[in-house]
Amino acid sequence: MYKIGVRIADLIILDEIKRVDMPQISSADFNNLILIMNEIGVSFQFVSLDIDRIIPIQEDANKQKVENISNEIQKGKKLNPIIISSDFYIIDGHHRYLAHINLKKEKIDCFQIGYPKLSAFYLYSKISKKINKSVNEEKTIEQLYNQTPKKIKNRSTDVLAKLNTITKQGRFLYTTTTISNGNSHTCYIRPMTKKGSLNLNPKKTDYVIVWCDCNHFLFNLETSLHKTNASRIVNSNGKNPIIMNPKMKKFLCKHLLSAYDDYINKIERGKI
Repeated sequence: MYKIGVRIADLIILDEIKRVDMPQISSADFNNLILIMNEIGVSFQFVSLDIDRIIPIQEDANKQKVENISNEIQKGKKLNPIIISSDFYIIDGHHRYLAHINLKKEKIDCFQIGYPKLSAFYLYSKISKKINKSVNEEKTIEQLYNQTPKKIKNRSTDVLAKLNTITKQGRFLYTTTTISNGNSHTCYIRPMTKKGSLNLNPKKTDYVIVWCDCNHFLFNLETSLHKTNASRIVNSNGKNPIIMNPKMKKFLCKHLLSAYDDYINKIERGKI
């Protein structure tokens, strides 16, 4: 039986792969994997398999992580399936696999890609890079503005934004009012440096953290922007908006657009 914390070269049929070189997609991004697989037309299936059929390819493992996952399983937590190739090699999920072995489980849930090991590994690596790139790409306020659909920009003309204050945390806190119905919302723009600290000399090419209390931001944008460090999870459950914004697009709601206009105007006039 596999011993946690040691090399598993004796279990590997093909080349060993170091843990740091294995492609990984976070559990929060599992739905994005499914969306991309469907988009590019790659077959896959969800299956429960005898654990003895599964073949690991990762040469090392983190003992503490395996123990943590084992504890989660024992507490009844539902985990994402491991990713395997059509010929049963693990592409992602070695620690979950080891936790099942640790608990003497006979079956394990799998997401099986319709390609053999090498092709599945290459495909999954490409997809993980695409997903992780979108996650790690921080956004400037100008980029978020440029990525906002034209129809939302048109709606922002019905919104007035007033800067209430600049908080100690560096947030430009706005109250917005929709002219046609009088509804008001609160939103903020917080300029940041590349290192993640407060920016005391803001400009439109700054990285930013933005947020709004409107429903459009809650259901469409809070999580997608959080993935690029451009927002914070405040009102949503943090899950990907697979119905409202399945492609995880990053842009501004109409209230933040109105605030953006005032924010940029003050920067260009030297009023900040």
